[in-house]
Amino acid sequence: MRQSRVSRGAALARLALRIGGRYVARSPRLLFASVERRTELRHDLALRSADEVAEELGSMKGVLMKLGQMASYIYEDMPLTFRAAMSRLQHRAPPMTAALASSVIADELGDLPERVFAQWDPLPFAAASIGQVHRAITRDGRAVAVKVQYPGIARSITSDLRNVGLLRRIVSAAFPGLDVRSLVDELGERLQEEVDYVREAESQEMFARYYEGHPVIRVPHVLPELSTARVLTSELVSGASFDELLEWSQEERDLAAETIHRFVFRSLYRLHAFNGDPHPGNYLFDDDGRVVFLDFGCVKYFPREMLVNWRALVASHLAGDRRAFADRLVALTFLPSTEGFDADVLFDYFGYFYEPIHLRRPGDAERDRQLAADRGGDLALPQRAAIDSHRRGRSALGGRLPQQTNPKSGKELGSCRLNSSFLLGGIDMANSAAPSVLSSMAPEERRKQMLRAVVASTVGTSIEWYDYFLFGTMAGLVFPHLFFPKSDPLAGTLNSYAIFFVGFLARPVGAWLFGTYGDRIGRKATLIVTLLFMGIATFLIGVMPTYTNIGLWAAVILVILRACQGIGVGGEWGGSVLMSMEWGSPKRKGFLGSWPQFGVPIGLVLSNGITAATVTLAGSATFESWAWRIPFLLSIILVAVGLYIRLGIMETPVFQAILQERRTEPAPVREVIRRNWREIILSALLRLPEQAPFYLFTVFVFTFGASATKLDKPFLTWAVSVAGLVSFISIPLFGHLSDRVGRKTIYMAGIVVMAIWGFLYFGLYATAIPVVVFVVIALSLIPHDMQYGPQASLIAESFTGRLRYSGASLGYQFASIIAGGPAPSIALGIWTGFLFIGPWKVISPLQAKNPYMISLY
Repeated sequence: MRQSRVSRGAALARLALRIGGRYVARSPRLLFASVERRTELRHDLALRSADEVAEELGSMKGVLMKLGQMASYIYEDMPLTFRAAMSRLQHRAPPMTAALASSVIADELGDLPERVFAQWDPLPFAAASIGQVHRAITRDGRAVAVKVQYPGIARSITSDLRNVGLLRRIVSAAFPGLDVRSLVDELGERLQEEVDYVREAESQEMFARYYEGHPVIRVPHVLPELSTARVLTSELVSGASFDELLEWSQEERDLAAETIHRFVFRSLYRLHAFNGDPHPGNYLFDDDGRVVFLDFGCVKYFPREMLVNWRALVASHLAGDRRAFADRLVALTFLPSTEGFDADVLFDYFGYFYEPIHLRRPGDAERDRQLAADRGGDLALPQRAAIDSHRRGRSALGGRLPQQTNPKSGKELGSCRLNSSFLLGGIDMANSAAPSVLSSMAPEERRKQMLRAVVASTVGTSIEWYDYFLFGTMAGLVFPHLFFPKSDPLAGTLNSYAIFFVGFLARPVGAWLFGTYGDRIGRKATLIVTLLFMGIATFLIGVMPTYTNIGLWAAVILVILRACQGIGVGGEWGGSVLMSMEWGSPKRKGFLGSWPQFGVPIGLVLSNGITAATVTLAGSATFESWAWRIPFLLSIILVAVGLYIRLGIMETPVFQAILQERRTEPAPVREVIRRNWREIILSALLRLPEQAPFYLFTVFVFTFGASATKLDKPFLTWAVSVAGLVSFISIPLFGHLSDRVGRKTIYMAGIVVMAIWGFLYFGLYATAIPVVVFVVIALSLIPHDMQYGPQASLIAESFTGRLRYSGASLGYQFASIIAGGPAPSIALGIWTGFLFIGPWKVISPLQAKNPYMISLY
């Protein structure tokens, strides 16, 4: 499919030249032919041209195909030959290949469709301007319609809208008084929204819930767990097409029209929403007035004030108040002002739309009131007594669909749950899979690779977080004395925390750098580099000189190595999460995504455990002299183990599919910022309530303990290590629960618990009772884990596969700058009563030495 502005414009130009050239070439024959022959030749030319136009618009998709669809049912003066050809675009547009559709599913849902669904039909039963629809059966037996977006359609629409300047000039010349810019801009906004299947799913589900149980209006429910920005899965429904409806009796057609009318205006006045894509292909009909409404990609939401004015507009016309009618037209911005317009002319001009209401027979209002009373006040039902007559049971593809009864409720399910063999027409869908890395892989091998990927991700992140947390532990224990011996203890600690913060500033750089390569060359290769980057930097900290050897240059080297650590961990998280999730089942993304998160408590336990053991065995004096280097030097052994494991895994199937289809993005960071900047910002803000408390509970804990409780360092180090051990259980547990009850539900519960726990934590910690302090520290990370467990999948699912490494990494790591990095320094400033903002020392407005003031932060 052509995507660029130039290529799409050139295609239209070539189409016009071909058709024009054909008419020129035939003109001599038309000139000398008989009347009958001339008619025959013209019909042949029109037929060939119409078919060619329809085929070209169908292959280009997007705005141009949408215009062809609209032309087929709006422009009554269009020749029948062209109208018939354009009408094919409503249902039977040229589809994308089965392999391409399969790759989109793998990209968005994490696996090939044959593995995501129990059964999958590779042949679409409908193809439209934005995507095509496949039939499938879910793992729990539900028959569904899966709408798959065409790759590159967003860019195609953007290209078409850039060419819209010519359309503006043409329409402006034809209608000088029309506000063309607003009209075209509105069209562009709605078309851009149609590409966002997340928005469409929200709109469709809103309509479905509102009309749930309605006797004549039905909207299929969405399956959110199988829907993303480019895939929309909803209940499969059946009914007669619009063309079939035209062959029915007048009574049946009247009932269908009444249902559509009531759906439109009930939705407008009750939901304040209007579905702006009412072409005939979006309706399915039954002969008792029931209508199924499809496709909610173009929904306009109206403010209440506008609908109040709209009601007043209708009332003024019914009342014959011509001046009030003109004023309401201005209030609704149909007119800039009434100046220059005759109120009588406006009233008569718009009167065409109100004729059905003006022509109501005497007694209609009373009949409607009685009808509403009989139906519990619901005027949205068709006016027919036999509303419960048996459904005609027509399929969208023709033929009758069997009715099936739900054994639990005894109610008819219609075509929502169909017999598998009937739905798929006896196709052996397991053998129709597109070629890929998984098509020839046995289930046992697949599980083996998934296990390897999870282990490699978890081990790698554990090592990287060990390196990262080790720096934070040392910043609170020995770095002030080793690198800032000339400063007073408070200034030295703040300087150490400032260098600790440098790692957070560097993390978005790592997300940008490694995210670019992760989305271009693959997850596996990038993760090997991030592990080496972090491991070497940590090892060098273990052999570097201190202030005693080279003065302040030691602090400069420490800053550089800390920045390298930040860059490494900035690229690690996104890749390890994707390595685990993209090999796993879509139904277990929360659980699988929690395992790379599991590397955080492992790294925390290793860093604090090894540090505590070193302090205990060497003694405090020896530890501060040279033994502090031992945990850093041990990092190189851990890195070697991690490299051995990561070299043995395969690239993820999602990225392999992207490579096979040559759909890698050359500049993924730039593209994801352009397309998903909202998701990046929201991902960063999402992390605030978990990341800042985490670094208070694992880094500031040492400073606070030494100042407020006078408890020794080994005691605090062991307590934090136990907290990490508790997270061994809680992180995967909450990840698993997010697959059961929803990620947002678990996450919001974690935020509420954290808000309460912050006050309990510092209040009990300040008691200085060893047993109480140990228990409080040991349990401190549970509220954090409630958020951190489902967090990886929650963030990663917000981005498409070809931009997922970059987008997820940027969103995750930007939070480091505003939350995790400054947290220990701010908490220390609140405790001491002095905040350092750059070179300035500012008195804190909060009461010093009050632990509850830290809780407020």
